[in-house]
Amino acid sequence: FGSEYVHYDVSEAVAAFHKSGMMHQIVGEDVETYFEENVRLKPFLQRLHDGNKQIFLITNSTYWYVNRGMTYLLGDNWRDFFDVIICQARKPSFFGVEKRPFREIDVNKNSKSWNLVNKLEHGKVYVEGNLANLIEMTHWKGNDVLYIGDHIYGDLADLFLKYGWRTGAILEEVEDEINIMNSDSFQQTIQWLNVLQWLINQLQVRL
Repeated sequence: FGSEYVHYDVSEAVAAFHKSGMMHQIVGEDVETYFEENVRLKPFLQRLHDGNKQIFLITNSTYWYVNRGMTYLLGDNWRDFFDVIICQARKPSFFGVEKRPFREIDVNKNSKSWNLVNKLEHGKVYVEGNLANLIEMTHWKGNDVLYIGDHIYGDLADLFLKYGWRTGAILEEVEDEINIMNSDSFQQTIQWLNVLQWLINQLQVRL
């Protein structure tokens, strides 16, 4: 039994399922089941907006899927919270040297416009594009920007190393580990291990 075969087969199956669009179709048609409501999200975005912070969304997902999820979480006027909305961004290529132009999308017809995009306007939705043009149009600079993503290599690494953006990661998988590490029992165990290590070192010195 070659256990590594399982890894490759599962990885290929997940990638194929994701690229096919079936996952977004299934989730988008039943957002109540797959999306978790957060009553703090809307007030949080409102505070940022009221504090004159520019908020942007860059996602590889289609506008149809994003709209389904955001409408469920924030209401029909969710686009009002964002100064820049970019769908189908093709990350991580979006952050690379390729300079694919931005295109505006007609949210009612879900079709791309042929009009040349020279600026990114509040309330409108764009697809594709690239980071160089985004920075040129918005004049965002280095550590003035905080970008939060959920993929360390696809979202965060290049932005921090090449462009100086501050980055934050959402890694739900480590939540349980963090809770354990912050628990009293874990802290007591660590302290006891440190004491044992010290005693062992002292014993070795005397021997």
